[in-house]
Amino acid sequence: MEVKVYKNYVNGKWVEPENSGYVDIENPSTGKIIAKVPLSKKSEADKAIDIAHEAFKTWSQTPVPRRAKPLFKLRDLLMENEEEISKILVEEMGKSLPDARAEMKRCFENIEVACGMPMLQQSDKIIGTSFGIDGEVLRLPMGVFTIVAPFNFPAMVPFWFIPYAIATGNTVVVKPSKQVPGTMIKISEYIDKIGLPPGVYNVVNGDREVA
Repeated sequence: MEVKVYKNYVNGKWVEPENSGYVDIENPSTGKIIAKVPLSKKSEADKAIDIAHEAFKTWSQTPVPRRAKPLFKLRDLLMENEEEISKILVEEMGKSLPDARAEMKRCFENIEVACGMPMLQQSDKIIGTSFGIDGEVLRLPMGVFTIVAPFNFPAMVPFWFIPYAIATGNTVVVKPSKQVPGTMIKISEYIDKIGLPPGVYNVVNGDREVA
């Protein structure tokens, strides 16, 4: 069986890490090594954040419907490949296949909600908050979101944030769990296909140094 060697995804490209070594990923059922994940350096994480910050300047000014549009494609791609991703989750973590499928379905649901951002991000007018005073609520992009994926829900938890961050005009740097990175790496391969501008979505593998 081929042992996969994972890379980082920065500025729209899969790149070789300038790492401090690799961690072996074992199938907990068989004990066999199925992949190697790089231990990236802090400087690599800083570089990815700088790139995401630069991409934010343009992405935050992109109209909301155009920011949400790629997410429709992402939902379709992940649904079409749900079984493949679920099996990766089973292989590297030991989660049951029904539980892995359920985790993927939570990802789909969060993407679907984020696709409604053209409505959800509309501002509110609050008339008469005090004498002669009206209020207005503005929902504006904030910057770069850094997301650290946990080992127990390596797909679902990142998707509590990724689709919403992208749809609201923010940019993202994800650090997959070093114990179970393959699930987010595979999902990121599909994110690479949805047409986001370079730097909007990035992945840096590693341990606490890059968290």
